[in-house]
Amino acid sequence: MANVHAHIAGEHGDTEIALWSSASIADAPLRSWRPADGEPLDDPELYDILDQVRSSAYRIIEGNGATNFAIGLAGLRILEAIQRDERRALPVSGLVEGSTG
Repeated sequence: MANVHAHIAGEHGDTEIALWSSASIADAPLRSWRPADGEPLDDPELYDILDQVRSSAYRIIEGNGATNFAIGLAGLRILEAIQRDERRALPVSGLVEGSTG
């Protein structure tokens, strides 16, 4: 789904934190969104999603031995969006050390 947006804070694995308050589906806040059956996602379902995300790095390492291919895929996705002039907002982050003023 291209219109599902949710952010995870922290490093891969057990210390990841889902930022549910900023998650959205098709411009609707996650907590307001209703699927076809009309029932919103409840806390146990959200915890299950977070558990799947937390364990995904371990599954990738089991299969490939590392998660470094994801960095290349993310870079490729950014370059594709630029080349196709998609006008998309793609989240990226970087480590900043010291004061930036």
